[in-house]
Amino acid sequence: MTTETAASASDLAELISRINSDLYADTAKHYPPIHKLRLWRSRVKTKAADDVTIREGAPDQPKSVDDLSQRIEELEQEGHTLRVKVKRLQEAGKTVIAQREQWKARALAAEEHLETERTRRSKGPDRFDALRRLVAKELHPDFCTGGDLEKLMRQECFKKLWPEIDRLAEREQ
Repeated sequence: MTTETAASASDLAELISRINSDLYADTAKHYPPIHKLRLWRSRVKTKAADDVTIREGAPDQPKSVDDLSQRIEELEQEGHTLRVKVKRLQEAGKTVIAQREQWKARALAAEEHLETERTRRSKGPDRFDALRRLVAKELHPDFCTGGDLEKLMRQECFKKLWPEIDRLAEREQ
C-alpha cells in the first residue's frame, strides 16, 4: 500500500467511526443498549420482591415449622373454600344464562302472538263490518224491490236480527 492509500484508509476509518458514533448517539436516546435494559428489569423485579416482603400491616412471619405448616393448612382451606365459591358461582351463572334464554324465547313467542292477534283483529272488524253492510242491504225493508208482503217479511227479519248484530258490534269495540 502506498502512503496515500494508507492515509485515505485511516481517514476513511476515522470518518466511519465518527458517523457510527453519531448514529449511535442519536439512537441511544431512544433505544438504550440491551445490557442497560437487563439491569433495569432485574432491578424492577428486585424492587417488587422487596415490596412484597416489606409491607405495612403485614402479619408476623411464622417463627417455626409448626407455624408454617399451620399457615399452609389455613391457606389450603381458604383455597378450597374459594374453589367451592367459584364452582357455585359458575353453576349459578349457567343457570342464569339458561333462564335468560328461556325468557328471551318466551318474550319472542309473546311478541309473535301479539302481532298475530293485532293482524287478526285488524282484519276482523273489516270483515264484520262488510258482513253487517251486506245483511243491512239484503234485509232492510227500504232496499226491497218486491211487493208489500216481501217488504213486511224483511222488516220483521231485520227487527229480530239487527239488535243482535248491534250487540256483537258493541262487544267487538
